[in-house]
Amino acid sequence: MLIMPGYVMEMAAHNTWQNGVVFGLVDPLDDRERRRERGMFFGSIHHTLDHIAAIDRWILEVLDGAEPWRFDMKEIIHAGWAELKTERERLDERIRKLGDRVDQAWLDAVIEFDSSVFGRIRKIPRGLYVTQMFSHQTHHRSQVFSELWRMGIDYGGTDIPFRPDSPY
Repeated sequence: MLIMPGYVMEMAAHNTWQNGVVFGLVDPLDDRERRRERGMFFGSIHHTLDHIAAIDRWILEVLDGAEPWRFDMKEIIHAGWAELKTERERLDERIRKLGDRVDQAWLDAVIEFDSSVFGRIRKIPRGLYVTQMFSHQTHHRSQVFSELWRMGIDYGGTDIPFRPDSPY
């Protein structure tokens, strides 16, 4: 047992809150600022947030047993800001619903998929990829928060206990 259903529910709520914070802070920036090359791994704030959305979609499809879609991680998938915001909201809803429906057997089940990233068939417990999804989001969101901090924008606390409706 890697993780439990309660973890997924809590992290789905945390994820939705943090995405709301970051998109709320980035939304007032003009498109030039969102797309400015900042030396981040994916260059710009827009591309970084787009990358998170693309990987979330990829992981959700793998978790659901679908053949993962192929894309170039260097390419921006959601070119427009409005399109990216809409996709983020849609993905957050899918992740919240995932949190509501998982059980321990589903999390512990080993899934198999063809990974173009690693060039081989992967066999892993679903729970590991659920954990990876949340870890990946946090990793790249923190890069955006760091850029916002450099711009003089205070993003507040990001830890689980800071979520306004957190029971912790």
